[in-house]
Amino acid sequence: MVWNFIDTGLHTGKFNMLLDESIAEKVANGSASSVLRFFQWQPYCISLGKNQKIVEINTKKCKEQGVDVVYRPTGGRAILHAEELTYSVVFNEVISGSIEETYRQISEALVQGLRKLEIPAEVAPVQADFRALYKQASSAACFSSSAKYEIQVQGKKLVGSAQRRFAGSVLQHGSILIGSYHRQLTEFLNLNETEKETMSRILQDKTIEIEQIRKIDLNELKLQLKLAFEERFGITFREPEEDLISLTV
Repeated sequence: MVWNFIDTGLHTGKFNMLLDESIAEKVANGSASSVLRFFQWQPYCISLGKNQKIVEINTKKCKEQGVDVVYRPTGGRAILHAEELTYSVVFNEVISGSIEETYRQISEALVQGLRKLEIPAEVAPVQADFRALYKQASSAACFSSSAKYEIQVQGKKLVGSAQRRFAGSVLQHGSILIGSYHRQLTEFLNLNETEKETMSRILQDKTIEIEQIRKIDLNELKLQLKLAFEERFGITFREPEEDLISLTV
């Protein structure tokens, strides 16, 4: 099975999210094969789940600090994209099944790649009670809890992901935490001081970054994750098809 592989590097949040949607549409209509993409964010950016309310974000402070704000085409809660590697998988073959099943398969491929780098990752075995969680102010942050089959190390969340199904394709993307700057999200949320302290404590207790485990080379991380997808799904990667990443923002 031949897939496209793309490393688009550093781009704005708007570019990154529009490109994910554009690729999903092209895969859905058959003008492109499935895709694995790696990317990062410049400037740092807060992304919101498509159903999250913008009033949860202090947009004035974001503008003052040069932090972008963008909506994701997927669900979930806010993430401050900073010192991370973001992955995006768009497919219409090989990976099949329910949302939960495809989520598990992609997570297992990511875990396989992380373990090649001696990062003892594992998939989360249980689902948080999100109905109760979303009633709390701390729920505004994606990394305040783990969904079933998200990726943890020592019980702490390392990778946060979200999925959306289009008519004809599936998009899943997620953040692989490398450094700790994502925890500054609390400073950009419309919370009182008590709520900020609570969220900061939750992020301290429930998240972990690769830099806490070992030093890695970013290119080596990308390589091992790519190899893991090849091995897990029997994929052969090629350079992206013509016009796949063309986008005017």
